Amino acid sequence: LADPAVQQWFNTAAFAANPLYTYGNAGRNILVGPHRNNLDAAAHKTFRINERVTAQLRLESFNATNTPPLGNPNTQVGNQNFGVISSAGTQRNNQIGLKILF
Repeated sequence: LADPAVQQWFNTAAFAANPLYTYGNAGRNILVGPHRNNLDAAAHKTFRINERVTAQLRLESFNATNTPPLGNPNTQVGNQNFGVISSAGTQRNNQIGLKILF
């Protein structure tokens, strides 16, 4: 397919089920799953409270662009979800932390 979609990631009509107890003739690595683009970002600032104690404020963002990390498509011929991507990873996750160092 020129433009794969989650409902049909590859041309499912190009595959047929094997007869029982036989090997197929498809080559290795002929299907490619979705690429994963991920950007994690962090920033921190350290503040001195006194001679022995410092505080560190941390801002962290995981999957900062909120690009959905899609799973691999179902590759079981004959399954009703053959060629369908039905899973995805976690969405953006932001967190703020304060660390006291002494």
